[in-house]
Amino acid sequence: MDPSQNNPSSATEKKPWYRQPLVWLVIAFPAIAVVGGISLLILSINIDTGVVVDDYYKKGKEINRVLTRDKKAIELGIRGVSVYSSERQRFSVTLASTEGENLHNQEIRLDLMHATRGGMDVSLILNENGPGLYQAGLAQQLAKGPWNIQVSTDDWRIHGRIHVPDGYTSPLSAQ
Repeated sequence: MDPSQNNPSSATEKKPWYRQPLVWLVIAFPAIAVVGGISLLILSINIDTGVVVDDYYKKGKEINRVLTRDKKAIELGIRGVSVYSSERQRFSVTLASTEGENLHNQEIRLDLMHATRGGMDVSLILNENGPGLYQAGLAQQLAKGPWNIQVSTDDWRIHGRIHVPDGYTSPLSAQ
């Protein structure tokens, strides 16, 4: 009788390497890490967060300009109300100045900025449709979520916030 047949450890030694569970356990952990790393790399390349700014110095200089525009809006007493119509895909803004600022014949810009997704931001020029009433059409429906609204000229700026689909009206002010 062959002594190797009575020894149970010799039976496991004769199995090929790919039949050993410990080998697969040793291979599995690094393989999972490689697959997970490649998946995260692909996601990070394909998803644009819009958070990184190319020129920090230029952005820093613009902060002072924005603060000056806010102060000018306060001095002029400019206030407004924005109304978003999802059925007509239209934004209406009513503006008034407590200090008698003539808002007629000014190029007024409307910026809609999604609070979390910078790639969805929209910028429009408002058309004057009556005394203090300005409107612009949107090419597409606004996505659900919070939106920051900015109405501005080169001299002043006011802002507000809406939450689509809950609220479509927002007061606008420089404060």
